[in-house]
Amino acid sequence: MIDVERVKAARFEGHTRLYTDQESKIYALSVGFGANPLDMDELPFIDFEAGLRTAPTIAVVLCNEVSDLFGMIGVEKPELALHGEQRLTIYKPIPSNAQLVVDGHIGSVFDRGAGKGALIDIIADVRVKGENTPLFSTTFVSFARGDGGFGGPPPDAARLPHAVPEREPDTVRELPTHPSQALWYSLNGDLNPIHISPSAAQAMGFDRPILHGLCTYAMACRAVLGAYCDYRPELIRAFNVRFSAPFFPGETLHVDMWRDGDLVSFQARSKERGVVVLSNGLCRLANL
Repeated sequence: MIDVERVKAARFEGHTRLYTDQESKIYALSVGFGANPLDMDELPFIDFEAGLRTAPTIAVVLCNEVSDLFGMIGVEKPELALHGEQRLTIYKPIPSNAQLVVDGHIGSVFDRGAGKGALIDIIADVRVKGENTPLFSTTFVSFARGDGGFGGPPPDAARLPHAVPEREPDTVRELPTHPSQALWYSLNGDLNPIHISPSAAQAMGFDRPILHGLCTYAMACRAVLGAYCDYRPELIRAFNVRFSAPFFPGETLHVDMWRDGDLVSFQARSKERGVVVLSNGLCRLANL
Protein backbone atom coordinates (compact mmCIF):
# COMPACT_ATOMS: atom_id res chain seq x y z
CA MET A 1 0.00 0.00 0.00
CA ILE A 2 1.16 3.54 -0.71
CA ASP A 3 2.79 4.94 2.43
CA VAL A 4 2.37 8.70 2.94
CA GLU A 5 5.54 8.91 5.05
CA ARG A 6 7.56 7.16 2.33
CA VAL A 7 6.13 9.64 -0.18
CA LYS A 8 7.49 12.54 1.86
CA ALA A 9 10.93 10.92 2.15
CA ALA A 10 11.33 9.76 -1.45
CA ARG A 11 14.12 11.71 -3.12
CA PHE A 12 16.34 11.35 -6.15
CA GLU A 13 19.16 13.86 -5.88
CA GLY A 14 22.29 14.86 -7.74
CA HIS A 15 22.12 12.36 -10.58
CA THR A 16 24.32 13.44 -13.50
CA ARG A 17 23.24 12.84 -17.08
CA LEU A 18 25.46 13.51 -20.09
CA TYR A 19 23.89 13.72 -23.53
CA THR A 20 25.34 14.58 -26.91
CA ASP A 21 24.40 16.24 -30.19
CA GLN A 22 23.94 12.76 -31.61
CA GLU A 23 21.28 11.92 -29.02
CA SER A 24 19.47 15.17 -29.78
CA LYS A 25 19.44 14.29 -33.49
CA ILE A 26 18.20 10.75 -32.83
CA TYR A 27 15.42 12.14 -30.64
CA ALA A 28 14.35 14.60 -33.34
CA LEU A 29 14.29 11.86 -35.98
CA SER A 30 12.34 9.54 -33.67
CA VAL A 31 9.50 12.07 -33.32
CA GLY A 32 9.29 12.83 -37.03
CA PHE A 33 11.55 15.80 -37.69
CA GLY A 34 13.10 15.30 -41.11
CA ALA A 35 10.38 12.95 -42.34
CA ASN A 36 10.54 15.10 -45.45
CA PRO A 37 14.31 15.54 -45.97
CA LEU A 38 13.64 18.56 -48.20
CA ASP A 39 11.79 20.45 -45.47
CA MET A 40 14.21 23.26 -44.65
CA ASP A 41 12.19 24.24 -41.57
CA GLU A 42 12.74 20.90 -39.83
CA LEU A 43 16.21 20.10 -41.14
CA PRO A 44 18.00 22.23 -38.49
CA PHE A 45 16.80 19.80 -35.80
CA ILE A 46 18.92 17.02 -37.31
CA ASP A 47 21.68 18.78 -39.28
CA PHE A 48 24.74 20.55 -37.87
CA GLU A 49 25.36 22.66 -40.95
CA ALA A 50 21.80 23.99 -40.83
CA GLY A 51 22.44 25.22 -37.27
CA LEU A 52 21.44 22.41 -34.93
CA ARG A 53 18.31 23.14 -32.88
CA THR A 54 16.94 21.08 -30.01
CA ALA A 55 13.34 19.86 -29.81
CA PRO A 56 11.99 21.22 -26.48
CA THR A 57 10.29 17.96 -25.50
CA ILE A 58 13.63 16.12 -25.39
CA ALA A 59 13.49 17.25 -21.76
CA VAL A 60 11.22 14.35 -20.84
CA VAL A 61 13.74 11.70 -21.92
CA LEU A 62 16.70 13.41 -20.23
CA CYS A 63 15.39 12.59 -16.74
CA ASN A 64 13.78 9.16 -17.13
CA GLU A 65 15.60 7.96 -14.03
CA VAL A 66 13.16 9.78 -11.74
CA SER A 67 10.68 7.01 -12.53
CA ASP A 68 12.61 4.95 -9.95
CA LEU A 69 10.74 6.97 -7.32
CA PHE A 70 7.59 5.10 -8.31
CA GLY A 71 8.93 1.98 -6.60
CA MET A 72 9.95 3.76 -3.39
CA ILE A 73 6.50 4.66 -2.06
CA GLY A 74 4.73 1.31 -1.75
CA VAL A 75 2.86 1.04 -5.06
CA GLU A 76 1.55 -2.54 -5.00
CA LYS A 77 0.42 -2.97 -8.59
CA PRO A 78 2.79 -1.01 -10.86
CA GLU A 79 1.74 -3.15 -13.81
CA LEU A 80 -1.69 -1.46 -13.69
CA ALA A 81 -0.28 2.07 -13.72
CA LEU A 82 -0.87 4.35 -16.70
CA HIS A 83 0.98 7.47 -17.79
CA GLY A 84 -1.82 9.99 -17.38
CA GLU A 85 -0.32 13.42 -18.01
CA GLN A 86 2.94 15.18 -18.79
CA ARG A 87 3.80 18.72 -17.77
CA LEU A 88 6.91 20.62 -18.80
CA THR A 89 8.19 24.08 -17.85
CA ILE A 90 11.28 25.35 -19.67
CA TYR A 91 13.26 28.20 -18.10
CA LYS A 92 15.85 28.66 -20.83
CA PRO A 93 16.58 27.02 -24.20
CA ILE A 94 17.66 23.39 -23.92
CA PRO A 95 21.12 22.92 -25.48
CA SER A 96 21.84 20.18 -28.02
CA ASN A 97 24.44 18.69 -25.64
CA ALA A 98 25.20 19.14 -21.96
CA GLN A 99 25.95 17.46 -18.67
CA LEU A 100 22.87 17.75 -16.51
CA VAL A 101 22.12 17.38 -12.81
CA VAL A 102 18.73 15.79 -12.10
CA ASP A 103 16.86 16.03 -8.80
CA GLY A 104 13.55 14.23 -8.35
CA HIS A 105 10.80 14.01 -5.76
CA ILE A 106 7.15 13.10 -5.37
CA GLY A 107 5.10 16.26 -5.73
CA SER A 108 1.67 14.98 -4.71
CA VAL A 109 -0.20 11.72 -4.26
CA PHE A 110 -3.99 11.86 -4.43
CA ASP A 111 -6.28 9.05 -3.32
CA ARG A 112 -9.32 8.53 -5.54
CA GLY A 113 -10.64 5.81 -3.21
CA ALA A 114 -10.60 2.02 -2.95
CA GLY A 115 -10.97 0.48 -6.36
CA LYS A 116 -10.51 3.85 -8.06
CA GLY A 117 -6.74 4.25 -7.95
CA ALA A 118 -4.30 7.02 -7.08
CA LEU A 119 -2.72 9.96 -8.92
CA ILE A 120 1.03 10.31 -8.43
CA ASP A 121 3.10 13.33 -9.51
CA ILE A 122 6.79 12.60 -10.01
CA ILE A 123 8.74 15.83 -10.50
CA ALA A 124 12.19 16.25 -12.03
CA ASP A 125 14.10 19.51 -11.58
CA VAL A 126 17.03 19.74 -13.98
CA ARG A 127 19.96 22.13 -14.36
CA VAL A 128 23.18 22.18 -16.34
CA LYS A 129 26.10 21.00 -14.22
CA GLY A 130 27.99 23.96 -12.82
CA GLU A 131 24.96 26.26 -13.00
CA ASN A 132 22.64 27.16 -10.13
CA THR A 133 19.63 28.25 -12.17
CA PRO A 134 17.19 25.59 -13.44
CA LEU A 135 17.03 24.53 -17.08
CA PHE A 136 13.61 22.85 -16.92
CA SER A 137 11.16 21.06 -14.64
CA THR A 138 8.86 18.29 -15.74
CA THR A 139 6.13 16.27 -14.03
CA PHE A 140 5.23 12.69 -14.89
CA VAL A 141 1.66 12.08 -13.71
CA SER A 142 0.83 8.41 -13.21
CA PHE A 143 -2.58 6.90 -12.59
CA ALA A 144 -1.95 3.92 -10.31
CA ARG A 145 -5.20 2.08 -11.00
CA GLY A 146 -4.65 -0.64 -8.39
CA ASP A 147 -3.52 1.49 -5.46
CA GLY A 148 -6.43 3.63 -4.24
CA GLY A 149 -7.82 3.60 -0.72
CA PHE A 150 -4.58 4.23 1.19
CA GLY A 151 -6.00 7.16 3.15
CA GLY A 152 -4.45 10.04 1.26
CA PRO A 153 -6.16 13.31 0.24
CA PRO A 154 -8.60 13.25 -2.70
CA PRO A 155 -7.86 15.22 -5.88
CA ASP A 156 -8.74 18.90 -5.48
CA ALA A 157 -9.96 21.57 -7.86
CA ALA A 158 -6.38 22.31 -8.90
CA ARG A 159 -6.41 18.95 -10.71
CA LEU A 160 -9.06 20.09 -13.17
CA PRO A 161 -7.61 19.78 -16.68
CA HIS A 162 -7.14 22.74 -19.01
CA ALA A 163 -10.24 23.14 -21.17
CA VAL A 164 -9.67 23.72 -24.87
CA PRO A 165 -11.91 26.34 -26.54
CA GLU A 166 -15.24 25.28 -27.97
CA ARG A 167 -14.80 27.28 -31.20
CA GLU A 168 -13.42 25.81 -34.39
CA PRO A 169 -9.62 25.39 -34.24
CA ASP A 170 -7.53 28.31 -35.43
CA THR A 171 -4.92 26.01 -36.98
CA VAL A 172 -4.78 22.34 -37.94
CA ARG A 173 -1.73 20.23 -38.68
CA GLU A 174 -1.64 16.59 -39.78
CA LEU A 175 1.50 14.60 -39.07
CA PRO A 176 1.85 11.11 -40.57
CA THR A 177 3.76 8.42 -38.71
CA HIS A 178 5.72 5.45 -40.02
CA PRO A 179 4.87 1.86 -39.03
CA SER A 180 8.31 1.62 -37.40
CA GLN A 181 7.94 4.88 -35.44
CA ALA A 182 7.80 3.17 -32.04
CA LEU A 183 11.00 1.26 -32.78
CA TRP A 184 12.74 4.54 -33.55
CA TYR A 185 11.41 6.17 -30.40
CA SER A 186 12.59 3.26 -28.25
CA LEU A 187 16.17 4.43 -29.03
CA ASN A 188 15.53 7.18 -26.47
CA GLY A 189 15.51 4.59 -23.69
CA ASP A 190 11.87 3.54 -23.30
CA LEU A 191 12.01 -0.21 -23.92
CA ASN A 192 8.55 -1.10 -22.64
CA PRO A 193 7.68 -4.17 -24.75
CA ILE A 194 4.14 -2.92 -25.39
CA HIS A 195 5.73 -0.53 -27.89
CA ILE A 196 8.04 -3.11 -29.47
CA SER A 197 6.77 -6.68 -29.15
CA PRO A 198 3.59 -7.78 -30.98
CA SER A 199 3.03 -10.53 -28.43
CA ALA A 200 3.40 -8.15 -25.49
CA ALA A 201 0.95 -5.73 -27.09
CA GLN A 202 -1.53 -8.55 -27.74
CA ALA A 203 -1.26 -9.65 -24.10
CA MET A 204 -2.44 -6.14 -23.15
CA GLY A 205 -5.38 -6.30 -25.55
CA PHE A 206 -3.92 -4.51 -28.59
CA ASP A 207 -3.59 -6.10 -32.01
CA ARG A 208 -0.16 -4.51 -32.50
CA PRO A 209 2.35 -2.38 -30.56
CA ILE A 210 1.20 1.11 -29.66
CA LEU A 211 3.22 4.31 -30.02
CA HIS A 212 4.76 5.87 -26.91
CA GLY A 213 2.53 8.61 -25.51
CA LEU A 214 5.59 10.82 -25.17
CA CYS A 215 6.20 10.44 -28.90
CA THR A 216 2.75 11.79 -29.74
CA TYR A 217 3.40 14.50 -27.12
CA ALA A 218 6.54 15.52 -29.01
CA MET A 219 4.71 15.42 -32.33
CA ALA A 220 2.10 17.82 -31.00
CA CYS A 221 4.96 20.13 -30.01
CA ARG A 222 6.25 19.86 -33.60
CA ALA A 223 2.85 21.04 -34.75
CA VAL A 224 2.90 24.06 -32.42
CA LEU A 225 6.48 24.90 -33.39
CA GLY A 226 5.48 24.98 -37.03
CA ALA A 227 2.18 26.78 -36.58
CA TYR A 228 3.13 29.51 -34.09
CA CYS A 229 6.91 29.57 -33.46
CA ASP A 230 8.51 29.58 -36.91
CA TYR A 231 10.32 26.46 -35.62
CA ARG A 232 12.13 28.47 -32.93
CA PRO A 233 12.28 26.12 -29.92
CA GLU A 234 13.23 28.94 -27.53
CA LEU A 235 9.66 30.23 -27.83
CA ILE A 236 8.21 27.17 -26.05
CA ARG A 237 8.08 27.83 -22.30
CA ALA A 238 5.59 25.20 -21.12
CA PHE A 239 3.96 22.16 -22.70
CA ASN A 240 1.30 20.15 -20.84
CA VAL A 241 -1.04 17.38 -21.98
CA ARG A 242 -3.30 14.56 -20.85
CA PHE A 243 -2.98 11.15 -22.53
CA SER A 244 -6.46 10.00 -23.53
CA ALA A 245 -6.13 6.89 -25.71
CA PRO A 246 -3.54 4.75 -27.50
CA PHE A 247 -2.17 5.79 -30.90
CA PHE A 248 -0.76 3.29 -33.38
CA PRO A 249 2.36 3.68 -35.53
CA GLY A 250 1.37 4.24 -39.15
CA GLU A 251 -1.60 6.45 -38.26
CA THR A 252 -1.85 10.18 -38.90
CA LEU A 253 -1.86 12.54 -35.91
CA HIS A 254 -4.44 15.28 -36.50
CA VAL A 255 -3.63 18.25 -34.24
CA ASP A 256 -6.17 21.02 -33.58
CA MET A 257 -4.79 24.27 -32.11
CA TRP A 258 -6.27 27.46 -30.67
CA ARG A 259 -4.20 30.54 -29.86
CA ASP A 260 -5.17 33.12 -27.23
CA GLY A 261 -2.29 35.52 -26.61
CA ASP A 262 0.73 33.60 -25.39
CA LEU A 263 -1.33 30.44 -24.76
CA VAL A 264 -1.90 27.73 -27.34
CA SER A 265 -4.52 25.11 -26.51
CA PHE A 266 -4.40 21.86 -28.44
CA GLN A 267 -5.73 18.37 -28.77
CA ALA A 268 -4.87 15.55 -31.15
CA ARG A 269 -6.62 12.52 -32.56
CA SER A 270 -6.00 9.60 -34.83
CA LYS A 271 -7.22 10.76 -38.22
CA GLU A 272 -8.00 7.20 -39.27
CA ARG A 273 -10.01 6.19 -36.18
CA GLY A 274 -11.30 9.60 -35.03
CA VAL A 275 -10.18 8.88 -31.46
CA VAL A 276 -8.76 11.71 -29.32
CA VAL A 277 -5.36 10.55 -28.07
CA LEU A 278 -4.07 13.82 -26.54
CA SER A 279 -6.49 16.08 -24.69
CA ASN A 280 -6.48 19.27 -22.60
CA GLY A 281 -3.22 20.40 -24.19
CA LEU A 282 -1.70 23.71 -23.13
CA CYS A 283 1.42 25.37 -24.50
CA ARG A 284 2.77 28.64 -23.11
CA LEU A 285 4.79 30.77 -25.51
CA ALA A 286 7.50 33.28 -24.66
CA ASN A 287 6.21 36.83 -24.69
CA LEU A 288 8.81 38.32 -27.02
